[in-house]
Amino acid sequence: MQATTLYCLVTEYASGGELLAYIKSQKDCRLGESASRPFIRQLLSAIFYLHERGIVHRYFCLNFLLVNKQNRRKTELQSIL
Repeated sequence: MQATTLYCLVTEYASGGELLAYIKSQKDCRLGESASRPFIRQLLSAIFYLHERGIVHRYFCLNFLLVNKQNRRKTELQSIL
């Protein structure tokens, strides 16, 4: 059987690596409330966006969340789809 349709998912390159590695690199391996707020806000926004479209996720891990080089306000949700 041969597929007749090809689907490609193109994402932006997130040069900052995994969010988990970023957190581990911080003092005491944690982020304060003000530092974590942008990540949480964006994650919840992404979950809301997916749920509005009837897409569900299996689980989220800090290993699957990627950040840009400046480690600010940008996460790419790699494992959702």
